[in-house]
Amino acid sequence: MLNSPAASTELEQMPVSLARALRYDDPRLDEYAAHVEQKYNLPKGLLVAIKNAGEKSNSTEVSSAGAQGVMQLMPENLRKFGVGDTTNPAQVIDAAGRYLQVTSRQYDGDIRAMIADYNGGPGRQPVCCVGSGQQPMKRMPIYLGLNST
Repeated sequence: MLNSPAASTELEQMPVSLARALRYDDPRLDEYAAHVEQKYNLPKGLLVAIKNAGEKSNSTEVSSAGAQGVMQLMPENLRKFGVGDTTNPAQVIDAAGRYLQVTSRQYDGDIRAMIADYNGGPGRQPVCCVGSGQQPMKRMPIYLGLNST
């Protein structure tokens, strides 16, 4: 059952060695992401869309830019949001939720700006959303298409 306490608890109580082996689109990660969205008052489907449509990374993956974990957060954000184990999907998904909560306040809930900031880092939001003449982020329609309800 989506957003049930049992769904979130299952991932949180699962041994990290098993949790880190889950594929990025595992339903248990989706259920936990939905729980985190609710916890931080984020738009329904946003974390799941970022994780499954955009990042498509498993818990042990590190990008060429250095982003880590199932939500591909940069090391400074992992530290800022207190992630002790970058391969623990529950910690990383929760940190991504807190990051998006901060950007939601910063951008007055503008989902495009939140996604641009998440994907490209602070300061990338105007490139995507204000029309600075630069190429918009290629993944933006994917995120927004999955998140439009």
